[in-house]
Amino acid sequence: MVASVTHLGALGASDHCVLLHDLNCYVTLTPTVHTRCVYDKGDYAKLREILDHDWDEVFHDRKDDVEQQYELFIDHYNAAVDERIPRKTFTNIGSQGRTPLDQNTLRRVRKKHCAWQRFMETRQGEEHRKYCCERNRVRHLTRKLKKAYEKSIAQQSKANPKKFWRYVKSKT
Repeated sequence: MVASVTHLGALGASDHCVLLHDLNCYVTLTPTVHTRCVYDKGDYAKLREILDHDWDEVFHDRKDDVEQQYELFIDHYNAAVDERIPRKTFTNIGSQGRTPLDQNTLRRVRKKHCAWQRFMETRQGEEHRKYCCERNRVRHLTRKLKKAYEKSIAQQSKANPKKFWRYVKSKT
């Protein structure tokens, strides 16, 4: 885990010392994939037709065993849901709530990160000025994108109120 430890000496005028170490962590991150039913797009009229059975007749052989009745009902129900309710695959659940970024903004974010790395290596004033310039550009772009995103949600709020209320809920 710890590859090397270097003692850098006292921190200022105090008796505390600085330790510099390399920590190697090997972690493979796999994106989690979830599939969920999209209930608001389901075909409920057909679902009712599929589940419209004479349940007393279906359960007639198993009238003394509630567990078997339950399993039979759940099998019928799950088959009907699989047939008439669409599913959607979700990945990277942690990215919800963020304003979507375009390619230009992502490129600027990477540029800002490189400028920060360069400043941390050199500690020169010119590199810090370049970093601050990139930081301000990225902040300006993200604010502009957020404003445009909120404006599009507001314009669509009459036709798509769920999107509007989802955004409101994410902010409160």
